[in-house]
Amino acid sequence: MFKKMLIAVDGTEASRHALEQALTLAKSEEGEVLLTSVVPSYDGDLRLLGDKSALTAMRKPYEQALEQGRALAETAGVRSQALLLEGDPVEELLTAAEEAAVDCIALGKQGSYYSDLIPIGSVAAKIAHLSAADVLLVPTHKDVRVHKILTPFDGSGHARFAADRAIDLAARYGAALYVATVYELPLEGFAQNPNLANIFHDKAVKNQKPVLEAAAAKGLRETKAIVRQGEPAYKAIIEMIREEDIGLVVMSNTGRGNYRLLLGKVSERVIGSGATPVLLAKKGMK
Repeated sequence: MFKKMLIAVDGTEASRHALEQALTLAKSEEGEVLLTSVVPSYDGDLRLLGDKSALTAMRKPYEQALEQGRALAETAGVRSQALLLEGDPVEELLTAAEEAAVDCIALGKQGSYYSDLIPIGSVAAKIAHLSAADVLLVPTHKDVRVHKILTPFDGSGHARFAADRAIDLAARYGAALYVATVYELPLEGFAQNPNLANIFHDKAVKNQKPVLEAAAAKGLRETKAIVRQGEPAYKAIIEMIREEDIGLVVMSNTGRGNYRLLLGKVSERVIGSGATPVLLAKKGMK
């Protein structure tokens, strides 16, 4: 599934942890990795630095990150290539991913359970939005565990694409699959129709049916359907992650917003929470 991964490294704690987790996944997939580090370009006056040795010093942490990455890949038995680039990190990483035709970009994410109101880093956020390949975001101190996989589902085509990716992963690793739909009740609608909660619930159950049938066809060892009212929806998803000890969330960062669950907003919040690693399934994946 992930025969070639790009792993972004920069020497930070978050980057190192993401590297270790991505290498574990790459080994299980019998794939190869492209270790990539981007030195931010210096646009200032070189005279202010004194001499070019200062620029050399700026590059050193990124070069060391690549060296460390290659050593870890070798120890893990994963084939690797190293690429040192210079410029805008978002542009350089996306270009490198496209040129190398990678299946997935792995990035580290700083944060904790209590940071769901803080946006993810601008580089990670932009790559998550713009990448044509899948994007794996790994929070610091959270391991990628494929024993339990949760996929939020809002009935949209993008959500179904992500659900199919989750089903494939669950089948591949013998994982339990959780299909979760969270709906918010508009107060104005509820005032007009007290049965609105039942209507939303029944519609969610109906829309989940094809996903559950696809999971059954793959022979998954365990599948659990969850339909829950929650406001805001992203908090209910994060609660599920904690309650069920979810090791990986597979979701889309685009949705049509059935049940007032806007996947774009939810994915940002779930990633921002740092509750567990998140794999964003992208339409551009072959």
